[in-house]
Amino acid sequence: MTLDLKPIAKLPLGHFPTPLERLDRLSDFLGGPEIWIKRDDCTGLAFGGNKTRKLEYLLADAREKNADAIITFGALQSNHVRQTIAACAKADIECHAVLSDLVPFDDPVYRRSGNLLIDHMSKAHIHKLAADQDAKQKLKHLLSELQSQSKTVYVIPPGGSSPTGVLGYVSAALEIGQQCERQNIRFDAVVHASATGGTQIGLSIGCRFVSQETPILGVNVYSTDPAAFEERIANLTTEVMSELKMEQRPALQFVHGFVGDGYGMPTEAMKEAVLTTFQLEGILLDPVYTGKAMAGLFDLCRKKLYSKSDKILFVHTGGAPGLFAYESALMNHNINRD
Repeated sequence: MTLDLKPIAKLPLGHFPTPLERLDRLSDFLGGPEIWIKRDDCTGLAFGGNKTRKLEYLLADAREKNADAIITFGALQSNHVRQTIAACAKADIECHAVLSDLVPFDDPVYRRSGNLLIDHMSKAHIHKLAADQDAKQKLKHLLSELQSQSKTVYVIPPGGSSPTGVLGYVSAALEIGQQCERQNIRFDAVVHASATGGTQIGLSIGCRFVSQETPILGVNVYSTDPAAFEERIANLTTEVMSELKMEQRPALQFVHGFVGDGYGMPTEAMKEAVLTTFQLEGILLDPVYTGKAMAGLFDLCRKKLYSKSDKILFVHTGGAPGLFAYESALMNHNINRD
């Protein structure tokens, strides 16, 4: 399998390579395996995060198509929207963000702080929708309005999860492989948060250039219906394969049971993971994605699925601004280590 990324246009937006670090105290707390972390929360664009990698390819593609306006989508606390707005500011391109109030989290702070505060600090056009409003209809309206102004519009799907956006994490897998070679490390599994699927598909494709055997485990943080979740990501994988002219399908492995009552809703396991990781390693996770993914990793370790000598890589996809939108869920929440 070959895929040469060098000829594909990319717009520099982030700080790469991001660090690869060993988490000694967290590994000891869990009794093994040896846990490492890929710090894609340090990509540098408006608090960083995994979407920056995808946006490097997406905005380059938009420029090649002479786009002068971007439309993208997300929930109110979307990390993807925050980074897209920042990327558009850097690239000097008009940005329209359609934000849907999809998460029934009953805290007023959720609807004014966190990522949403950053969005409103920008010059982007913010379009808020209630839970029962159709984002597709809003897209049609925006397309009509912008095209009537003779603007060329480039639409970025939620999470930047398109065949072009996926290239960001094919590239990330190659970056990880280079770091492993320099540090003489071989990972027995890679664990990360999976929602719209672009990160998981990109890592799974890119991993084949590095190691045929390393399992990429996507912790479902998005859907309470595992079968529908897997089917949606499988469909995107088919689309990606067609676009990239791939013949060999990447292996996709999932970890379910950590989304709780739904996307964006706090769980006790998430709170433990967020607080423990910060208190032991000084690393901030987020309540929606990485906190739930780390809870999944905690569970895998506690079930003794890996030996103490195994090495597990956790991909930190960012999202720390979301912490400020979940004040009531995280303040005064104690964990007992006795």
